[in-house]
Amino acid sequence: MKKLLLAFLAAMLVFSCSEDDSSNGGDGQDKKVYLVNSLGEVGTLSVISNGEISNDVLPLGKFPNDIKVVGNKIVVVNSGNNNLQLINKDSLTNIDAMTMATSCMPMFVDFVGSKGYVTATNYSKVQIRDLDNSSYHDEIDIYAHNNGSDAICTFDGSVFVNRNNYTVDPNWNFTYEPEYVLKINSSTKQIVDSVLTGVNVSDLLVDKQGDLHVLCKGDYASVEGVVYKVDGESFDIVDSLALGSSPGAMAYDKKANQVFVSISGMNPDFSGFGKVISYDANSLEIIQGEDDPVYDSPDSGIMDIIYFEGKIMFPLFSQNKLIVLDIRNTEADVIEYETGNGPQTLAY
Repeated sequence: MKKLLLAFLAAMLVFSCSEDDSSNGGDGQDKKVYLVNSLGEVGTLSVISNGEISNDVLPLGKFPNDIKVVGNKIVVVNSGNNNLQLINKDSLTNIDAMTMATSCMPMFVDFVGSKGYVTATNYSKVQIRDLDNSSYHDEIDIYAHNNGSDAICTFDGSVFVNRNNYTVDPNWNFTYEPEYVLKINSSTKQIVDSVLTGVNVSDLLVDKQGDLHVLCKGDYASVEGVVYKVDGESFDIVDSLALGSSPGAMAYDKKANQVFVSISGMNPDFSGFGKVISYDANSLEIIQGEDDPVYDSPDSGIMDIIYFEGKIMFPLFSQNKLIVLDIRNTEADVIEYETGNGPQTLAY
């Protein structure tokens, strides 16, 4: 629910696995990046191709919160409509809208083959949908007691998902507690392991050693962000790193074994700020931290980030911009694109 809450707060003030992104990077010059703009009555889709951006090329649903590209399909999670919107990647036309459980508020999706595993804030099961025939497939109970789940990633036949652990009082004040991350066998659809991590899990990724990185946002107040490293075999926490602020998403440069983390936060005047920081995936040592960030955004939070062909890309939510940094050439100019309204999340 993390991205959605931040987007909602930003709209009210008028100003939620990370993929191994390197594994999908190719050398093709026509490779496209797809960006979700989330503010407005409905969201919209932007497409970046060959150094140019086309904005608002297709309307999306209400409160779009995640986007993935699978084969010839773009999949958008529309939290406000309780559906997965399937889009033809070539023609940019709608294929279908796959309905999720009533009022479940779906959040994120990841895939094992053609099967999409979907987390939801108001549903204590991971829902599975088959993209090949746009149908219901199955669901897996994660025993979340109606708090549901947010973060998800898949790796080598396993599905990793957090189990939300928070309470909300009548004034919409959230109290966060440490959360379990579950390991699910996608063949048997059974939970095979679990580990207790930190407060408010916001993203998951698996590095090239097969270890799981668990990004915890904190409670937006006294508890700051932490990343935990979980051994892929024993499923025990083997290391952790305090990150500060409110980290939201990770992108992985497999070649350099480096993780980039996007940060969103609120200044005292309720304006947004953001940063991109980085750490070594093996040693869990900071490479560029908050005092010397990869990128500093004093006027806008950064809610998502991807690694793409030697570059990192991330949207500036409050400024309607997309930033591209060449991490192999630090002398290269920063590239900025003007986006649609409220750029939030992206994929390729």
